[in-house]
Amino acid sequence: MATKGSVSSWLNSAIGSRLRSASISATVSRCTLSGDGWPDEGLGLFIRSLVGLDREAARDAFSEFLVDRTLNAAQLDFINLIVNDLTVNGVMEPGRLYESPFNGVAPRGPEALFSNPDADRLVSILRSIKNNAVLASEVA
Repeated sequence: MATKGSVSSWLNSAIGSRLRSASISATVSRCTLSGDGWPDEGLGLFIRSLVGLDREAARDAFSEFLVDRTLNAAQLDFINLIVNDLTVNGVMEPGRLYESPFNGVAPRGPEALFSNPDADRLVSILRSIKNNAVLASEVA
């Protein structure tokens, strides 16, 4: 069984200089650990929440959505807000698309800017990003 100390040590070695040791220790101390010693949301999602998603990886996730398409300024702003959120938080629940800062660009949600199939595709991309953060051992 992993302890808070072993989780903290593992994160220090796995993440390296991206986060300060004190920051990792403080975060691990605050998180709720499940029976096996890992954070309840799973180790992959936990690490992603600490380090965020690489900006290039976030952009790449939307590359297929953006290919052969001309977006207006509001649509581009909306996609950029998603990329920024992913860069900071690592994953994003689709419900966030209806909250601030997204509702500043699209007060009624993504359906106000995109067709329903395109809005559904945005949600699918967000779910895929989250699923990719889950470690294979956590799925099995």
